[in-house]
Amino acid sequence: MKLLVTLILSIYSTISFSQNLTFEEFIGLRKKNLADVEESLSMKGWSLYTDENSTNDDLVIFAYRRNDYNKHADSFLSYYNYENNNSKRVHIQIRNKQIYSNYIARLKINGFKLIKNALKDNEIEKVYQNTKTTVSIVVSDEINDSTLKPFTNYGFSVMSNNEYELNFKD
Repeated sequence: MKLLVTLILSIYSTISFSQNLTFEEFIGLRKKNLADVEESLSMKGWSLYTDENSTNDDLVIFAYRRNDYNKHADSFLSYYNYENNNSKRVHIQIRNKQIYSNYIARLKINGFKLIKNALKDNEIEKVYQNTKTTVSIVVSDEINDSTLKPFTNYGFSVMSNNEYELNFKD
């Protein structure tokens, strides 16, 4: 009976997250070049998102399940590739609490330890590290511009420990 329940939950989990990125796929994007990132995301239903206000040549944004009539999407992924210092960082914004919970569970299973947590400007900030990688998480409440309904936004940024120490540590 336990095996059957485990199998059903496993299948449900796979179906639920199959069109989006697993935590391991997400953190692995930081080690890929832009062409590989674009191909990986395209195969999973992500599309290039152009922000006409962006002036950052080191940043490429992708959207998942983007609405063609406005600039809304289920998720956004930013890929930063700073060629001048050979540094790469990825950031994902998600609105799905199940995916957030799954990412947190996978983070802990992969050996990341909480090194910081804080409440700042009504946002919860948590920072996890392992021996080489830092994952910064920001949880915030926002208002949907179209519906004016509140939603929770979960942001995950992945970078090297060195980049965190140099650019983000308080």
